[in-house]
Amino acid sequence: MVKVHMTSMLTRWPIVAAGTIALLSLSGCPSCAPQTVGEGVARLTVRNVGAMVSLVSANADCGFASTAVAGAPVIDGAVGSEGTVTWTVTDCAIDLGEESTISEDCTGGTVTGSGKVTLSATKTVAGILTGDDENPVVPGGPDAATISITAATFEDFRVVNSKSDNVLTMVSGSITAIAKPRLAVAESTGACAVATPNVTFSSVAYGASTLYVDTPDNKFEADVTVSDISAQNGKKDEENSISGTMTVFGSSVDVTGDGALDPDYDAAEFAAAYACADDLATPESFECVDLTPRLADGAARLSIKLLGTVASLLDADTSCGFSSAAVQGAATLTGTPGGTGSITFASTACTLTFPANTMLDSDCEGTQTIVQGSVTVTGTKVVAGRVTGSAENPIVPIVDQPATITVSIVADDFMVGSTANDNALLARSGTLAGVVKPQVYVGADTGVCSVSTPNAGFEDVDWSNGDLLLTSASGSFALAADASALTAANGNSSSGVNALDGTITIDGTAYDVPGDAAGLDPEFDQDAFDDSWQCNADLADPLSHACAVALGGQLGAGAASLTMRTLGTVTSLVNADTSCGFSSPAVGGTPTFAGGDVGDDDVTATFSLAGAGCTITLPADTVVSTDCAGTETAVGGTVVVRGTKTVTGFRTGDPLEPIVPTSFKPATFTLNLGITELSVVSSASTSSMVVHTGELDGVVQPRVGLDSTTGACSISTPNSTFSAVNWTQAQVTMTSDSGVFDVAIADSNLAAQNGTDGTNTNTLSGDITAEGVPLTGLALPLDPDFDQTAFDAAYACTPNLMVVPDTACSFRQVLGNAAARLLVKAAGVSTSVVDGDTSCGFADATPTTAPVITGAPGTVGNVLLTADANCAVTLPPDFTLSTDCNGTQTKAGGGFVASNGTKSINGFLTGSSPPVFPVTRDAATLTMTGVTFTDFNLYDQLATSEIPAAVTVTGALDVVVEPIAGRSVANSAAASAATGGAVTDVYSNKTGVAGLSNLTMASGTLTIESEGKTFNVTVTNVDVDAFAGAFVDGGSNDVAGTLTVDGEPVTIAAGSPLVDPYDQAAFESTYSCNADLGGDLVPTN
Repeated sequence: MVKVHMTSMLTRWPIVAAGTIALLSLSGCPSCAPQTVGEGVARLTVRNVGAMVSLVSANADCGFASTAVAGAPVIDGAVGSEGTVTWTVTDCAIDLGEESTISEDCTGGTVTGSGKVTLSATKTVAGILTGDDENPVVPGGPDAATISITAATFEDFRVVNSKSDNVLTMVSGSITAIAKPRLAVAESTGACAVATPNVTFSSVAYGASTLYVDTPDNKFEADVTVSDISAQNGKKDEENSISGTMTVFGSSVDVTGDGALDPDYDAAEFAAAYACADDLATPESFECVDLTPRLADGAARLSIKLLGTVASLLDADTSCGFSSAAVQGAATLTGTPGGTGSITFASTACTLTFPANTMLDSDCEGTQTIVQGSVTVTGTKVVAGRVTGSAENPIVPIVDQPATITVSIVADDFMVGSTANDNALLARSGTLAGVVKPQVYVGADTGVCSVSTPNAGFEDVDWSNGDLLLTSASGSFALAADASALTAANGNSSSGVNALDGTITIDGTAYDVPGDAAGLDPEFDQDAFDDSWQCNADLADPLSHACAVALGGQLGAGAASLTMRTLGTVTSLVNADTSCGFSSPAVGGTPTFAGGDVGDDDVTATFSLAGAGCTITLPADTVVSTDCAGTETAVGGTVVVRGTKTVTGFRTGDPLEPIVPTSFKPATFTLNLGITELSVVSSASTSSMVVHTGELDGVVQPRVGLDSTTGACSISTPNSTFSAVNWTQAQVTMTSDSGVFDVAIADSNLAAQNGTDGTNTNTLSGDITAEGVPLTGLALPLDPDFDQTAFDAAYACTPNLMVVPDTACSFRQVLGNAAARLLVKAAGVSTSVVDGDTSCGFADATPTTAPVITGAPGTVGNVLLTADANCAVTLPPDFTLSTDCNGTQTKAGGGFVASNGTKSINGFLTGSSPPVFPVTRDAATLTMTGVTFTDFNLYDQLATSEIPAAVTVTGALDVVVEPIAGRSVANSAAASAATGGAVTDVYSNKTGVAGLSNLTMASGTLTIESEGKTFNVTVTNVDVDAFAGAFVDGGSNDVAGTLTVDGEPVTIAAGSPLVDPYDQAAFESTYSCNADLGGDLVPTN
């Protein structure tokens, strides 16, 4: 905009550099030469009048520079139009004292003065009225200013020019004059705004005055009564000229003389005297630039601001603008959800009215846009992008200028301005039409382009009959904007950087804008502009306007998350499928093994879906699972699954359950999915994905929980680890709260953790390329709404599931329980065999060690039997050791050696054979030391031929066995007869009830066979106590102790059942058929 420097005119430059006036060198009688005196006095008078002009212009007490005068101009005309401004000085008394400096020029010349002058004057400047208090008018040309001295009286007013020896003292009297200083072109604006000493004087008229002339050759007083002098100081139409008349010494004379104001005038020296003036254009020019082009620049720039401001206001308006319910409800959408399209909002004749100086929201630097008045706007907003199907956000942008706002604005005294500067545009009337394309950035909350910025493009900006008032720091200017054709870019966008181009027609003349080539904002600074809006907390960090990339990233992240749902669900389906999946006989019954033989741990079984794979086809919305929270998973479509399932653990030899897991992640599914129109939907989520076509590879490792009925970690949980999840050329449709999106997935390499695995919880990582946008280094929560408690609760109701520590999945607790019980059986059976052995055992009639009898015959005493050392027992395979009353056969094979064994019997000593009658049920104690088994196989075979469990033992044990015997009818009768009735009850029948204590084994190997499964284990540090059956003075079907199984300590808690389930009656039925018992049963609690 134009800035006019209306400094006090002629305060610096000497008006006349008068040289020696030779004609004044008269000696003796000046009054005798009135012509010569008049010519000289006239020239010196012009100098003094110039000094008066300078003094009254600069005086801050009562002159034009005073607050009272400067603040009270008389303005004739309308603001913004041509007119005049007049300042008036009245009776301004200026006392210079003995000497004061009036002015100094660029070459060092000075003008000084003394005495007193009292001035009344006016200063009138013609031009464009600005309405600005400081600069109310822009001069209309180089001769726009006129200073009229309407009255001046003087007292010894003396003016001295340092470049002249001639001095005029105005002793007394009065004078009037008119001075018109020329205004030169200002370097900064091109306007005529720099006052120069080129001054035209006219109507220089004395009243009756007394003057004193002082020259090097003469000094005299002169009386002047009237004058009418005109002069040109410097150059205008004339140069250094003077003319007119003066009455001096009573004679009227023509003062023109040779016509030169300054006889010593040199044009170059004159110009040099003011060449240093502030803002003076070089070379000097009085060809004032037409301000209209500059005003056109300002009008064009502010027209863009007006258009952008109104478009923004219309966009936000909820009464009749684009944000109103009526406009939103009538929007028209093109395109189908998932694809690309646009939505159009239309507002008709929406009137927006604002009170005076309405402040809009401030920017980051505190700057506010100011509006007032009314506009009536008709327009459309078309937003293009991906059609979502969401009513709230129907379009997601894929370019950074997705909206095209086309408006027609009818102005009614509407003003737009800013608190940052004085520039404003008042549209009194007229129509402004145009197109605005704001730039959007990625939002922090949305992850897509959703935050508008002041970066914007403007197109087809056209005024019709615009009656404008342009305001700047220089003032206000009325402009008639007949038409315009403008394009612009505010800030930095694909529309350009701070750009303005086109034409605007002012008062019938078309002007190319901008004429100064300074763009839309001449003071534009990119960093400062960015600082004005980038504090917006809604913006994502880092800043981005790559809308397609942002959307692709969001879609990629969403697809990555939903991919895990698809892969996990299909993994569950194919694992459970009994027709062609891993649960089918053809697949589940034919694994390949690696890493060991039957009974070994760390064996991996591989189940393969080879060839055509397994095709699973489900109708739409087929519910395939419901969790404990009631969440349903529904599937529809077709998937062809190929790949393998590997399970690591004990190789059991059971074709129905070939592996018993021994870890918390025993299974690994490595799958390839060929998908056609497959949807997986969770009722707990608003997000879902339909895979139209595509191939998906991945590895899934479900975390398992312990099955309380088997003790094996074999129940899958939703805690799953995904790795190497790779898409190949997939076409999917994703649905979420944000809408529906068709997405092309080129490839991926993803990993995820559903739920928790160790310290890894709810994670998603890796790379995916969606919609051509590579998303690398993904590190997000798999489920943004994940809650551990709710997640765990969703599977807590699974039957028989126990969530245990990872180490509890080794299956060693189960095997330790089994090993302890089977060792109890092996210890009991081997002791029983030695007890009945007639060759080296306790039944040997000729033992190596003779029985030791303590006590006298006929009394209660003790008999101690000792088995032969290293009593060896060898049995053929499946040798039947005994058969109980229910037909259950105890069978054994292999051998053992009992290093040492004793049998202690308390009872009535007979003194004959048998040497002792046991008179209590627990009379016998058998102590076995170093019973060393070598592939000793032991099992019970039920009458149904079923073998519940078997064990093959290698290793040495010690044990103390205390059998509980039943009453023998026959032996009781014999004892009674032999003792004369002293002994009536003899307890010698085996019942199977026994207490075993101090069962220890330092190290051994066991092969345990149960329910068709085989397990090889190593046991160490065995220390177990047990009670078989029940006895009132003993135990009741219990086992307790400790042992180490394959290096893992196992504790069997006190009170643990030896046989489970146990039934006392059933136990008693195993021996009650013995007739010699006479119906006697071991008493129980």
